[in-house]
This record gives sequence, structure tokens and C-alpha cells, in this order.
Amino acid sequence: MAEVASDLITNIEGYQQLLTTLSLGIAAGAFALIVQVLFHNASNANSVNLHWKWGLVTGVGIHLFSVLAGIATKSALVSSVPALHKIVWGNSSAATYLQAAGLEHISWFATGQIILFIIGTASLFAVLVRNVKVL
Repeated sequence: MAEVASDLITNIEGYQQLLTTLSLGIAAGAFALIVQVLFHNASNANSVNLHWKWGLVTGVGIHLFSVLAGIATKSALVSSVPALHKIVWGNSSAATYLQAAGLEHISWFATGQIILFIIGTASLFAVLVRNVKVL
């Protein structure tokens, strides 16, 4: 059962890296859209008036917080490696064993990253749908 800790670390790290990469890409793309609209409006008489600008900025901000949650997840994992390998794993869920070992912060950070990613993506998708005729 010693490989359970290694598998758990690998799986959480994999999802954390995936969501961090996606959040950075999505935030960068939305930021590029903001800059492009600003440059277009500064140099063109036909300005683009985006609806729900607050949603665009909020979505970028939430994705950046998702990246921070990913960094916190990675830091919590790295600092908890010895404790994870000392856990005697059984048939219960990993969350049960993490909580019993006092390592539930790993679950909280990972869950926070997922929730922030979903909210940020939903916010940017709503802005996209609202502005589909403008873009």
C-alpha cells in the first residue's frame, strides 16, 4: 500500500498542473482580448463596446486566483510528502485518510482550484456569449 501515497501525489500534481496551465492560458487569452479592444478603440473611429466588461475582468482575476490555489496545492503536497508516506492506507477514500492525518488542507486547496477554475471559465463564457455579435 506504500504506492498509494505516490499515486495520490502524482494524480493531484497532474490535475493541479493541468488546471494551472489552462487557467494561465485562458487568463492570457482574455487579457489579450482586453488589450486588443483597447488598442482598436484608441486607433479606430468604430469603437468596440463590450458588454459585461466587469465579467471579463472578474474572469481573468478568478483564473489568476485559481493559479494561486494551484501553487498552494503544490506547496502543500511537497511539504506533506513524508506524512503522506507514513499513512497506513486502507479501503476508505483518500480524503478520509488525509483528514485523519491532519492534511485536509491539501483537499481544500485542490478543491478551491477546481471551483475557481469553473467559476472563472463560466464568467468568461458568459461574457463571450453576451458579446458574440460584437466580436
